[in-house]
Amino acid sequence: MTPIEILALILIIISVIKIIFVMANPKAWMKNAMGMYKQPIAVMIVSLVLSALVLRYLLVELTIVQIFAVLLFLLLMINVTVAGFGKEITEFAEKIMKTNIFKKCWLGIIVWIVLIIWALYVLFV
Repeated sequence: MTPIEILALILIIISVIKIIFVMANPKAWMKNAMGMYKQPIAVMIVSLVLSALVLRYLLVELTIVQIFAVLLFLLLMINVTVAGFGKEITEFAEKIMKTNIFKKCWLGIIVWIVLIIWALYVLFV
């Protein structure tokens, strides 16, 4: 298996487990998620490290531009999945907008800016 095939298999396994778990016991899944997010700094650091590792393997076979194209697909699929919760998402977004977003999301924002600049550089330079 190639690195991308291994990453795809990991996502498939995690997704199937999550779907089964959520369908069988949504409250238990939510309890698990809530417990995880009680440590937001740890989640941020672990996610960043795992993201960097996945990106490293993706770049063996894909360009950053191709990865961004896949991110667009992912964004659209997320919208398909959560569109039924439009009212709740809008309320949540309004709540977040009242806070200092950069203070809580600075690391992710910086990573996104770097990735966007990198993709733009590859596209236009």
